[in-house]
Amino acid sequence: MINQALKSYIAASILTIMVVQLNSVIDSIVVGHFVNPDALAAITLSAPVMTLIVSLYILLAGGAALLAGKKIGERNYEQASRIFSVSMNSLLTIALLVSGLCVYFCQDIVALYCDDARLLPYVSQYMSVGFACLIFSMFAQGMSQFTNVDGKPQVVARSMLCCVVANIVFDILFVAVLGVGVGGSAVASALGYAVCILLLFPYTFGKKSSYRYIMAVPQAAAILKENVKNGVIMLLMILFGAIATFVINSIILSTLGADGMFIVSIAGALMAIGALFASGTSQAFVAIGSMLLGQKDYRGVRMLFVRCLSIIAVVSVVITVIGILKPDLFALLFGAKSETLIANAQVGVRIIVMMLIPFLIVNMMPAVYQVLGHLKLVNVVSFSFYGILVLALWILSRSVAPSHIWYAYPIAGWSCIILTVIVVSIYQRKLSKIQRFTLIPTLDSDMELLELSMPCSAEGVKAALDELKAFFTAHPLGTEQSDECCGAVKEILDNIVVHSGLSEQCLVDVRSFYENQQLIVVIKDNGKPFDPTRPAYQKAGLSRVSAHTAKFEYKYMFKQNMTFLTFQI
Repeated sequence: MINQALKSYIAASILTIMVVQLNSVIDSIVVGHFVNPDALAAITLSAPVMTLIVSLYILLAGGAALLAGKKIGERNYEQASRIFSVSMNSLLTIALLVSGLCVYFCQDIVALYCDDARLLPYVSQYMSVGFACLIFSMFAQGMSQFTNVDGKPQVVARSMLCCVVANIVFDILFVAVLGVGVGGSAVASALGYAVCILLLFPYTFGKKSSYRYIMAVPQAAAILKENVKNGVIMLLMILFGAIATFVINSIILSTLGADGMFIVSIAGALMAIGALFASGTSQAFVAIGSMLLGQKDYRGVRMLFVRCLSIIAVVSVVITVIGILKPDLFALLFGAKSETLIANAQVGVRIIVMMLIPFLIVNMMPAVYQVLGHLKLVNVVSFSFYGILVLALWILSRSVAPSHIWYAYPIAGWSCIILTVIVVSIYQRKLSKIQRFTLIPTLDSDMELLELSMPCSAEGVKAALDELKAFFTAHPLGTEQSDECCGAVKEILDNIVVHSGLSEQCLVDVRSFYENQQLIVVIKDNGKPFDPTRPAYQKAGLSRVSAHTAKFEYKYMFKQNMTFLTFQI
């Protein structure tokens, strides 16, 4: 089931990221062709500022969604709803406030980064409209975060795809047909996000959602503080990365000039491909890992980590090999014409891509540590690579051979791996019963726990029930209660075998453990969606399940059925 969840999430997550990047490219093409190159330059110049302001949604929704995901895993939907409601309320309030302030001080903000007389009119027009429409992009991004951790990444992918299509249509309408100018591009983006909100709303706020919106939340201030505490880490990562990138580009430009920036652009394209998969994989770990952690499925979290790490390792090795063997092809693809530039690009790209393997691996670890609640480590790991890279670039830029500057990249990548191992080794001394480096708990060795995967067949059900009965009777359950528990589990497993549409080669995961004087059985399958708790299905066998359980719960997430049976001991 972990493989099933990971495949469905990564595919949707990568598609979402690709769609967002495609949106930016199409925006640029439309504006460049139907307004003029100066308008395109104005949007490019303004993009980092707008991105930074929009990223405030992370402060209020990014960390909050992670916390909500853990509560969903614990099946504490009431607390997940409180976290969600506080996040949405605060996000809406802050978005309106920031939008108003930015519109009021628009010219002052523009003056901070643009003093070119040709670009200034376009920048002012674009930013004044963009600031007025901030609420749409911020709210759409915030809703996407919560919909993702609720196990609906495909919904987010479809919504973002429709967002891009709407943006293209409105771009053509306002910019090409009506000739509104660069401000029309900002309006088109806002309307695209409005479409995204309309499509997400039924899922995020609807009956099938894990969240129930609450206008006035008890202890809202405490929840908001925790949301911001987790979100500020993500926001600082973005801010630090933006500042570090500016410094890195300045050092390279002053050392090797335009040719150096061209080489960085080629290597950056290869890194962007790797980052596409790494980001999708990290997002999958956050969403699925939060759920598993909430269910105290530590073995599942470790399996998820290994699978995510394997994906990143394979992708990084493939891209590294391509960059080493064929850097000249990328130089030609990006428009290099002189033999000297092509030769320099081959040297630079081959050296730079040597940092890709450690960079992408380390890039995943902040997501792991944030899910586990080790926020101090998130800071250290997130900032270490760029910190080391800036220092190494500055030192090597003063060497005799300027081309030596490229060695700063692999030095930073592998040094960051070593530093992370050292810091984590020191940090983990304060903790017990954890896996080294990942810090994932290993408490399941002490838990009264049974985990098995059974074939979806009558024989598989019989074998699973034999193991479950042995597990139940070996612990504080009487024979009569053990038989009742097995009978309830049998009804669910029989129902899956008959109605799920799965073949006998497919597996069903069963997990049983004791917690707080309760026996909990979790059953997962990837067959047809079927909610056995619905009143319409409470006939004969399934009514027996309700009669013998303290709680009988169901959730469809990550394209799999999850049924939870709780028995009071």
